[in-house]
Amino acid sequence: KCLFQGSVIVSEDRTHDVFGIHSGCHLHNKTIRAHWFRFNDEESGISTFRVGIGKQPFADDVRPLTEVGITTNATLNLIDVSSIDPGDVVYVTVQAENGAGLFERASSPPTRLIPAYNEVYMKEGDFYCLNLF
Repeated sequence: KCLFQGSVIVSEDRTHDVFGIHSGCHLHNKTIRAHWFRFNDEESGISTFRVGIGKQPFADDVRPLTEVGITTNATLNLIDVSSIDPGDVVYVTVQAENGAGLFERASSPPTRLIPAYNEVYMKEGDFYCLNLF
């Protein structure tokens, strides 16, 4: 097997991508942005990536795995998702497929979805999103 597992983070912007900084809190609004890196296959190459969101690592019960092509980030729509609420913790999973049809998956650390105004978050700041599990 020559397909190597990468890493996934929930990332607010390109600066977070470059430094590999995962966002433990994410505003529960219309989208969630993910970035991944280090997936590799020297023999047959990566042919595509799929991205999904779940309530557990490697799950896609919130947003099913969706093909996004050859890229290292994606913004996933949360508008029509009824299975999550503010305060829920989610994980982004990325599945890489190589030229031989083999798959490898990686899942992000936990991310808490917070509403625009949250009293606990306003008091605790980023500590509200540390040590989620």
